[in-house]
Amino acid sequence: MNNLLVKDRSLKVMRILTGILIIIIGSSWIFLFTDSHKSIYLAVFIFFFISGLFIVFNGLNIEKATIRKVEGGIKIKWINRILSRYIRTSEIENIILGKSSIQIKITGRAPLKLKIETLRYRQKEKVYDYFEKFSKENGIRLMHRY
Repeated sequence: MNNLLVKDRSLKVMRILTGILIIIIGSSWIFLFTDSHKSIYLAVFIFFFISGLFIVFNGLNIEKATIRKVEGGIKIKWINRILSRYIRTSEIENIILGKSSIQIKITGRAPLKLKIETLRYRQKEKVYDYFEKFSKENGIRLMHRY
């Protein structure tokens, strides 16, 4: 089974504008307080500037969703999340494919909810197909709730 890669570009313009605004705020901060010579003002400027660059250039890859099959399970890094999550296939009770989200019920833990409402139609089809193939290969119960 191949790995799945989906990119969500729904909020790209908003993210770029927010990053530019943060850079402008940081730059104005350093110009407003250049006469005080306190190191905290320089630290705030650096923080704002680096944060703005990260947001503009998507330094944390929050637009990408990847599902990789690894030994004994799958590793999921979903849209708008920084860290990936490893789930053993033996711990998965069932997978629920819904219209706006996919839920993976895990024994002993809270279910993992993957929101797909901002994805385009073709991307949703790819995600549905991936989980259908994954559930068939591993004998996991699959439920549809459209």
